[in-house]
Amino acid sequence: MLVSWTGTSLAALAFGIDGHVDQALFIDVLPDENAAGRDLGVANIATNLGQALGPIIAQNHNARIVAARSLEERAIRGSGAEL
Repeated sequence: MLVSWTGTSLAALAFGIDGHVDQALFIDVLPDENAAGRDLGVANIATNLGQALGPIIAQNHNARIVAARSLEERAIRGSGAEL
């Protein structure tokens, strides 16, 4: 249990450091200081869009897998074969 907590804590710390360093580097390379808010907003949307759409895409994908397995099982049962 201690190993799990230690690993999780280290991963969370590394992820937090990486996020802050990425944002600091991004701020340093902004093309226009007057439009920094807009540019950071676009970067934020680009970063979080995948996290927002991922569960939706995964849910649809999993639903297709479950439906295909259900059809397979019905076909096997209809043929009299054992599962």
